[in-house]
Order: sequence, then structure tokens, then C-alpha cells
Amino acid sequence: MIIFSSILLIGVVLLVALVTFQISQFTIGQSGFAGGGFWIRLAVTLLMIGVGSIQTFNIIWALGVSPERQSAITITAASIDITSPDWKPVEEYPSVPHHGNISNSPGVRLQHRLPVTTESLWLFASISFLCLVLLGIASTLTVLVLGGILDSSGVNWLAAGMATIFIVGAIWAIYRFFGQLLEIAAVGPTNIEISEHPLAPGETCKLFLYQSGLLRFRRLDLVLACFEHVTYQQGTDIRTETRRILQKRVLRVRNLKLDPALPFEHMSEFHIPKNAMHSFESPCNMVSWVLVLTAVSNRLPRFTRRFPIIVHPVS
Repeated sequence: MIIFSSILLIGVVLLVALVTFQISQFTIGQSGFAGGGFWIRLAVTLLMIGVGSIQTFNIIWALGVSPERQSAITITAASIDITSPDWKPVEEYPSVPHHGNISNSPGVRLQHRLPVTTESLWLFASISFLCLVLLGIASTLTVLVLGGILDSSGVNWLAAGMATIFIVGAIWAIYRFFGQLLEIAAVGPTNIEISEHPLAPGETCKLFLYQSGLLRFRRLDLVLACFEHVTYQQGTDIRTETRRILQKRVLRVRNLKLDPALPFEHMSEFHIPKNAMHSFESPCNMVSWVLVLTAVSNRLPRFTRRFPIIVHPVS
């Protein structure tokens, strides 16, 4: 993964430098890369960018799904027969979020697999975009400054100063880019499966946790939490406040050493309090239930993954 991501970044730098140099040569009346040299170099850089980006995101996707689950998704999904006499549709309630995206996702050990929120992927995508933009601008300014020096037309000090700023920013973005790649590769996929869904207050549910990776965790916590979200208008601003109204620890493991050949697996259960509020959603108020996995290691910052669940009111 590090090799392909490096190819991607190098290809972006070469592409920007190539195009900038060619444009600068045209503006001063020179031909730049004569003949088909420009198009050959352009094709090579585009090939580097294509191969690097495709392979990087393919590896990231593969790391997000365990091999056990990849082999079992088709078999488990094919075995679900909604026309069976034992299958009963779940009653829907107004102002309760729809549970289809969770209930229709089959598990390997238990009935349902919980989806994980994608904050980490959005962060990686944002850092990747920022890295490519800063690299492009820094490369363009650097080529312009070097072109002025080589043509004996003097140094454009404004462009040189801006190039220095963007080079520093690009170095920081590259550091964060590879840091996110290492974190994705080291932490590995997390799968949580439950035996029933949707849940109800007072109900106890079985839970299966699968965690792979390459790290040693000082602490691994799994908690059941309920949040209340309130959206209101203050003057001309719209604000949203979130408050945790319930938290129950489901699991705590200390000094956990992860091995790619032997991932951590744990079967447990959790209980929805009898007097708890069910899931609720309206334009200004929302009550959400999540299972929150938090891991603390010595090598990487603390990471958190959230798995939403739906709690229906008692019939």
C-alpha cells in the first residue's frame, strides 16, 4: 500500500511539473519537449496516477472487510428466505429511524452485522485531497521559480515565497497522508454482529466482536451509549447540541496483542435498560443508540468506531 500511494503522489508531482514546464515554454516562444516526447511523458505520469490510486483504494477496501466475512456474505445472504412462514415483517413506527440498512446486512456468527460509521474514511479522503492540491500548487510554483532562474530572467521572489509556504504545507500533508495509511493498515477491520435487530427496551441481545490488526492495545473498550441531539436557532445561527444520556460498558480488554493470523474474537451480550428511550428522529430532536469501540495503543492516537443500532418502543 505504501508503494502504490508513493507512486500516486510522485505521479501527481510529475504531471503538474510536466504541464507547467510545457506551458511556460510556450509562453516564451519555445517548443518545450519536442515531437512526441511530451505525450509519452504525459502518458507515463497518467499511468502512474491511475495505477497508484486504483491499487491504493483497492487495498484500503480489502483491509476494511475480513476474509472470513468476504467468503460468507454470499452464502449467508442467499440463505435468507423472506417468503418463509417463519419470517415476519417488523412493525414500523412513526418518527423511528428505518432499520433496513442494519437488519438486511447478514452476519457470519450472528444474524445481523452492524454498519460502521465512516469518519475515518472521510478523514482519509479529505487529507488525500488536501495533499494532492498542495502538491500540485507547490510543484507549479517550484517549476515557475526554477524556470525563471534557468532563463536568466531573475527570481520571482513572490512566487518563491509562496512556493516555500506550499512546500511546507505539502510536506505536512504527506506526513498526515502516510500516517492515515499506516493507521488503516495497522488497526484492521472491526466487525460487530448482533443476534436481534431492531431491539427494544428491556431486551438482552447477543453480540460478537471481531477485531484484527497489527498493534498492541493498552485498552479496548466497547460501550453501549444513547445520545440526544437537539437542533435550535439562536439568532441567525442554527446550532446542534449533543448530550450523552446513557452509557453502559459492554466489554473491556487490557494489553491486547493483535496478530493478523489470530484476530481477537469475543462473544458477549448487552442489555437495553427497561426504562430507556427508544430511537427517535424529528426535524429538531433525535435520540440515537450506538455501540462505541475505543482502542488506545502506544504507537497510534486513540481511535473510535461507532456502530449504530435502532431501538423500537415496546409494543
